[in-house]
Amino acid sequence: MGAAYNFFHFNYDTEGAVGGDYVFCELVRRSGYDVWLYMTDRIRHFGEHGYRLSV
Repeated sequence: MGAAYNFFHFNYDTEGAVGGDYVFCELVRRSGYDVWLYMTDRIRHFGEHGYRLSV
């Protein structure tokens, strides 16, 4: 079995907590890849808190 990586962890900056999705995108950009955003559908997140987003 290969190595396991935690790509979706929270981080903190001078303004507070940074979500796992943002941390993942930063990791991808620093690795030299482009990040694309699919903006057609509404997004819903379920976790400790529920969020709805339309972009």
